[in-house]
Amino acid sequence: MRQGVGTVGLALFLAWLPVAVAAQTAEVGRVIGDVQDASGGTVRGATVTLTNSERGISRKTVTDTLGRFLFAAVPPGRYDLIVTLSKFTAARLTGHPGEAEKATRVSIMVDQANIEDHTRQTRLRADEFQLLPFARNYQTLLGATAGIVGTGNVNAHGALSTNNVFLFDGVNTTDPTTGTSAANLNYDAIDQVLVRTSTVPIEFGRATGAIVDVITKSGTNTVAGSYKFLMTNDRWNAQNNAVSEVAPGAPLARTRFNTINPLHSVTAGGPIVKNRAWFFAAFEDARNTTPERQTNAAPGVTPESYQQTTESPFVNVRLTTALASNHKLWARITRSPTNGFINDYYGGFAAERAALTRQDQGSTSFASQYTGVFGTTWTGEVLVAHASTFLNVSPFTAGPTHGGAAIFDEIDGRWYNGSTFDGYIRRPRTQVTAAVSYFPNIRGRGHTFKVGVDWQQIQSTNSYNFPTATEFDVVGFDPVTRTYFPDLRVNYVDVPSRSTGMQLALYGRDRFQIGSRASVEAGVRLERQTSHSDVTALTVDTLAIAPRISASYAVTGDSGTLLVGSYGRFHDGVLQGFSDNFAAVPQQTNYDLHRWNGSAYVLIGSFTQSASTFVPNTKVTPRYMDEYTGGVEHRINRVMGISARAVYRKWANFIDDVRTFDATGAVSRVVTNVPNATRTYRGLEVMADRRLADRWMASANYTWSQTKGNHFANDFSPVGDFVDETCQQSAGGLAIDQGLGEAHGLFPCAIVQTNLAGRPSYDRPHAVKLSGAYVASLGSFSLSTGVVGALASKATYTKARTVNVVVPGTVTPSGQTLTYLYEPRGTDRIPGLSKTIDASVEATRRIGGRPGIGIRLDVFNLFNTQDKIGVNNTSWCASAATASCQAAVAVYGAATVRGSFETPRTYRVSFVVRY
Repeated sequence: MRQGVGTVGLALFLAWLPVAVAAQTAEVGRVIGDVQDASGGTVRGATVTLTNSERGISRKTVTDTLGRFLFAAVPPGRYDLIVTLSKFTAARLTGHPGEAEKATRVSIMVDQANIEDHTRQTRLRADEFQLLPFARNYQTLLGATAGIVGTGNVNAHGALSTNNVFLFDGVNTTDPTTGTSAANLNYDAIDQVLVRTSTVPIEFGRATGAIVDVITKSGTNTVAGSYKFLMTNDRWNAQNNAVSEVAPGAPLARTRFNTINPLHSVTAGGPIVKNRAWFFAAFEDARNTTPERQTNAAPGVTPESYQQTTESPFVNVRLTTALASNHKLWARITRSPTNGFINDYYGGFAAERAALTRQDQGSTSFASQYTGVFGTTWTGEVLVAHASTFLNVSPFTAGPTHGGAAIFDEIDGRWYNGSTFDGYIRRPRTQVTAAVSYFPNIRGRGHTFKVGVDWQQIQSTNSYNFPTATEFDVVGFDPVTRTYFPDLRVNYVDVPSRSTGMQLALYGRDRFQIGSRASVEAGVRLERQTSHSDVTALTVDTLAIAPRISASYAVTGDSGTLLVGSYGRFHDGVLQGFSDNFAAVPQQTNYDLHRWNGSAYVLIGSFTQSASTFVPNTKVTPRYMDEYTGGVEHRINRVMGISARAVYRKWANFIDDVRTFDATGAVSRVVTNVPNATRTYRGLEVMADRRLADRWMASANYTWSQTKGNHFANDFSPVGDFVDETCQQSAGGLAIDQGLGEAHGLFPCAIVQTNLAGRPSYDRPHAVKLSGAYVASLGSFSLSTGVVGALASKATYTKARTVNVVVPGTVTPSGQTLTYLYEPRGTDRIPGLSKTIDASVEATRRIGGRPGIGIRLDVFNLFNTQDKIGVNNTSWCASAATASCQAAVAVYGAATVRGSFETPRTYRVSFVVRY
């Protein structure tokens, strides 16, 4: 008799586990489960078929003696799972989502709780964030994450804004010199954005901030795409209604520029060969025109007008192929330039258009990854990539005199004829990562062993000079007749400055379960880093070990409620900018000097910068952070969950330079790991999240946090500087602030160290973030609305004064300065909470049952709150006995510019076609 089991009697558990790929690839997951009969008994020998419903690729396996099955290295997508066995009716689970680095039980379609998922991460999915009012870049999306302050180059859990890692499909696109976001991407090419903020897996390192991975879209067997036309116009936006807080309270209203800034975005994807190869391409062209400006012409000369229009033609193309059912290969190219910036790098003294500098900048990345499954227990992955940041500077217009060389008028102090810079910056990074995973069953306990390697080669190249590498210093330049009296000619002889670096990481870990409720992941990461200056001198030579362990325990049998905890050590990579501090190939510095003798320029001397006394210390080791977390996660239903997690972090081993004077009175800088530098972070995060289902979604989080310390720089800070010397604040031999130091303003520099400790400007004790969207169906039309809101504590600031360090044994300023804080750092805070609400609404008419043509409106700062969020005056005096001190005290904490207030309400209109 044939036994009918069906999808109820044949119980299937399909789980996506955290990434099982090479370091920083984030492209695949695992499917693991077991098969039971109606009585709950295990079913051995059942054939399990996993089929990607979007691409038609199928894989098969057979359940073992305990009824378990495993599919390793499964790409993101939607899947059907079929189980067959003689005498049993086939069971089927269809349309379940698979996502990179996802931990989900497909039988209940939830990713909020899984006993093998310990990482605190926020996953932002295109089908959700496209409904919400965000600026069109992935950097803005980061601001929705709990524990993060700001957007773009964010502060995550107390880390600096330069301590994040930004990845595109696992490719490191972070600027190697500054540690900031260096690449942009077509917004409509983004499939998911993963933001990891704590309990980061062993695959990732060289950062104590957020690990951000932008995963781009791949094509499927269905031809699909979109066209969008977006418009902004400053004339539509609200006016700045704030006034300067310094008397007489000047209005900060701006002249609203009436022009439409357009953006065109086109995407297309589909099969190249059905069930075998696919493509996805995205192109975006954004134009942004700013109001007309004028040059700083000499008195009596008509200024020249100029206007900046930047162009951003972003391209992203990705090809994916299934070499076989168990072998996948993809390749991607991304280019994101923004061209046409116009800058006056002469500090406002460019007298004509020819003295302005044009600037083009952006990034390019190429990447390819292979993923293979070998047998039933082995997988392997290899990623090869190259990413480069570039910046090109050149004359805005060619000067007609001396081939476009820069001309400086010694009389009026203005610049003519040539731009400040003519050259480039290149910061390329070449990356190769590989990993092998092994999934054995040892004594009835499943393990996931993984070992991997991550190698990166980086460079930082600067090459910039005046046009023709020449500067003319003249007397009385006439911009109309181009005549003048010659004085000096400076011929620069600089060559490009290029520093290099290498980063190598080896890691290994095991993930295993203890019983049916506990899961443990333990691993260690070994990081090696070397760097060389532009004269090949060794500047960095470090080796760091980072152990990490995390665990979870299922309080309930269905894993609906979990207790989670972790410990990990994380190291910040030493940025290439550190090595550039020891550059010995300066730009616009070495020159031959000629003087006009009445008939010709005659060489009168040459200048070559002498060797620097500032030398690296290759014995320093990178800054590290120890992190402890603990929390609880609860799944409410298949699409909703809540969680709470506490995070404690402590940084140590800061790299810094300690400044003193040597026996000759010259400044001495010694690079070392300073023992008295500190930073800590304490935080508690509460989150609730409902994925998009039944036409609505919602997310909310609250973070309480406290960041404290005395070191908030990548490397060189005031900590430990000039502690045995004398400082001075005086004018005319008398103290400016008669409450600081003795009558002549002298005091020990050591007291500067006293108040360096405290809260940085990015410390935010309270932050609430909300978002939600609803999609309504009205016949052949659909109407979607989205809301994003935030409420947060405001920035800190401190009473301060710049003081001089005097030459030992004298009262003569040495040229070195320090900032004296009258109170502990961050004692004052802007009162109140910053609050913003953004909203969007879109109406779409469906064509052929699919979204077709639509129109959308986004409104940012819906209620036009323009509260104060920054200060511009922090100078202070302990005594108001002098007029200058009275003035400083009177305006302390005042905001005087538009940027110190929230941006007024702005609008964006979009027309959309989808097919």
